[in-house]
Amino acid sequence: MQRLSFKNRIPGLVKGWIFSTGFFRLVHPFANLMKWMASISEEGMWISKMKKQSFVMNDFYTGSYDYDKRFELYEAVIKSEKLQEGPLNYFEFGVAHGRSFKWWIKQNLHADSRFYGFDTFEGLPEAWGSFKKGEMNPEGNFPVIENDTRYKFYKGLFQDTFLPALPDHKTSRSRKLIMLDADLFSSTLFVLTQFYPYLQVGDLLIFDEFNVPLHEYMAFKLFVDSFYIDYEVLGAVNNYYCTVIKITGMHPRD
Repeated sequence: MQRLSFKNRIPGLVKGWIFSTGFFRLVHPFANLMKWMASISEEGMWISKMKKQSFVMNDFYTGSYDYDKRFELYEAVIKSEKLQEGPLNYFEFGVAHGRSFKWWIKQNLHADSRFYGFDTFEGLPEAWGSFKKGEMNPEGNFPVIENDTRYKFYKGLFQDTFLPALPDHKTSRSRKLIMLDADLFSSTLFVLTQFYPYLQVGDLLIFDEFNVPLHEYMAFKLFVDSFYIDYEVLGAVNNYYCTVIKITGMHPRD
């Protein structure tokens, strides 16, 4: 085996010294800060590119936040994409108390539409920003939906509940609307990558905290870049906090 010269061993020696002395503990917070700043810059450039695109609705830039604006955006998307006219497969990841889930199930009354909700129903599985693990907890309770049997809830971590449910949808050609409200980078990336074989051109992705740069935005960016996904942004509100994206092209690797 060829031995490295001292010159070529220097990077390894420096790295070894950093870890052995604990020096990395001092620089680690700054590395995270730089990562955060870089991600903000990247998302800012992405938003800048969106200026040339037409939207069904976009309030960027606005100085206020209004939770209920998302429902105005949903209504605009329903109209532009004619979502009320045919069967819809609706998937929601991060159901919590079910406000969005209940809203969507009332909008599409087609008998062949199906609605699926995935959540631990015990709060966040890990900390997210200022929210601690376990917060946003509906205490194990599913949302109550009356006079409708087209839905099903799956309780547990996505990696335990989502994959067993997927085969049922492999042959379905109904349009899919995927609500990504899990907040976390890890959860969002898992869903996107596992859903890839089932996505079709025309399917819609809704992100509920899209402008959090190290979480939903980063997961989306890694997904579309890694899987060669073409897309267009249909609309956004609250400065891209809630964002609707349409799949326009799938390019499998050779």
